[in-house]
Amino acid sequence: MGCSSSSAAADDPLDWTCEQPDPPLKALVVGRKWEVKDLSLHTVIGEGMFSRVRIAKVRDTPGSQPIALKILKKKDIVKMQQVEHVRQEKEILMRLSHPFIVQMWGTFQDEECLYMMMEFVNGGELHEYIQLQAGATAASDCRFYSSEIFLALAYLHAQDIVHRDLKPQNLLLDDRGHVKLTDFGFAKSIPKSEKSFTLVGTPEYVAPEIITKDGHTYAVDWWAFGILTFEILMGFTPFCGENMDSIFANVLEGNVNCPKHMDAQARDLITKLLVQDPAKRLGCQKSGSRGVQRHPFFKGLDFQAARSRKLTPPFVPSVSGADDTSMFVKYAGTDEGKAGGEKVPLGEEQPHHVSEEEQKMFTRFSTNGDEGEPQEAEWKKRLYPPPKASLATNCPEVAEVTF
Repeated sequence: MGCSSSSAAADDPLDWTCEQPDPPLKALVVGRKWEVKDLSLHTVIGEGMFSRVRIAKVRDTPGSQPIALKILKKKDIVKMQQVEHVRQEKEILMRLSHPFIVQMWGTFQDEECLYMMMEFVNGGELHEYIQLQAGATAASDCRFYSSEIFLALAYLHAQDIVHRDLKPQNLLLDDRGHVKLTDFGFAKSIPKSEKSFTLVGTPEYVAPEIITKDGHTYAVDWWAFGILTFEILMGFTPFCGENMDSIFANVLEGNVNCPKHMDAQARDLITKLLVQDPAKRLGCQKSGSRGVQRHPFFKGLDFQAARSRKLTPPFVPSVSGADDTSMFVKYAGTDEGKAGGEKVPLGEEQPHHVSEEEQKMFTRFSTNGDEGEPQEAEWKKRLYPPPKASLATNCPEVAEVTF
């Protein structure tokens, strides 16, 4: 695996790109016309407002690696006016290929659902690791996780992509302990000369310019990066509150109380990231992402080794193999419902009728050319391009902001 180590401008996409070896599943998935009957469906490992993620395997390929299959119900997407956001998520994931970002290999659909075929990362959420540490994470361990998250953000920003929902629950650990950024449902392509005015994100990690609706760009990810670095070290977030309004009030007040025992360099990094004015926020000045990379907190860290995943993770998940789902919460509501004894979520067998007019909203979602257009070559070209409550606070989990 080779990674760019150029000292070019901070906004050069190639400067943050890392070449990755092609996984066997890539060749298996790309270019094939898929139907849900081609997959055997297993454990549910995640649920959202209108989606769930299940482990799946290719039926006609014994011994194949598991896939994380994200299933989205069309009727719910239309009802919640999320069609454009789902389309954006798919388009953005098609563009991404990075060692610290979960990969998507293909999409398809049927009359009722959309399907995203994703890389299965089975080491659990970074959130769970933070909670187990309960504020005792060493600065060196925080530096490891922050460096990999930084590289993922720098790569996204170089392509004018803003994640907008960076939090520990959206950071997975692979079986070796390396980070993988996931959940691009709120991500958006925002050119640096433009702004977005949508109220979006998870309250504890939302930047002040989102709350005030002054318009935001990639600076919101560096704010969330500061919150996340604080949380990795302390086990809780700096602007906790009893509800969304109190959290927002704390964010706008902007008083960051870093405990005295916090690593001094980490404290300095966090205070420079949690700056109210996005133009003065670290990562948003003339030096761009390089300003974050060059901060003394990362002094001595070999970013070339980090990019190549050669740094030693502080924690290796206890998983027995690629199929092991023990690091994820077990979801209720499954039953023995389909042939072969597969576990099927209750209610999923019920039809979710979508009108002909609504079906048109999902035209060209699939990447396998099943909608009358030769998409395979374009797909390959674009896909592979040259808070749960803290143990230490009384801060409740707050639902994501909807719009």
